[in-house]
Amino acid sequence: MFLSCGYEGVSVDGLIHRVGGSRRNVYGVYGGKEGLFVATVRSMCEEISSQLGALQLDGADTRDGLLLYGQRLLELLLQPRMLAIHRLMVAEGQRFPEQAHALCSNGRDRAALALGQWFAVRQQRGELRAGLDGSLLAQRFFDLVIAGPQLQAVIGQLPLGWTDGGLRQHVEATVDLFLRGAGAAMTSIQGEPTP
Repeated sequence: MFLSCGYEGVSVDGLIHRVGGSRRNVYGVYGGKEGLFVATVRSMCEEISSQLGALQLDGADTRDGLLLYGQRLLELLLQPRMLAIHRLMVAEGQRFPEQAHALCSNGRDRAALALGQWFAVRQQRGELRAGLDGSLLAQRFFDLVIAGPQLQAVIGQLPLGWTDGGLRQHVEATVDLFLRGAGAAMTSIQGEPTP
């Protein structure tokens, strides 16, 4: 209901009429509509981070692992439901600035921590440059992968059919660019020694 009607378009009574329960349930568990809204957004953020956490990247080389991760990340974030929550958070961020920051960063920070740990292993192996903070690298990787496509999708400008081949091409170009900056100095993108 929040995704289709917006925050203002949802009333506690309307919610109860649609899904059952009582005002006492809503206020007792969530403290009211605001708490229910925060719980809804938190649940969706956790849904994304848990799906990303389930990816099996340990056996993959760095480039293949990033391709898998980047593609799955975009597939998740470009789903209509996730675009709707992004629009809603942008629209309601002024009303709930602390919650918006906490909720948006919570899922992203958890995902960045996990990917950052994966990066740290790659740094120890010499596949990525040492001395770079893994969580910060993960945040930068997210920015490169997500920013353009998500913005285009939110405003309805993503080219028709882009999510098929275009998504893969975008992720490949992004991973190659990322590895040019973060990759080990003596290793090319494809893993062959540079001249």
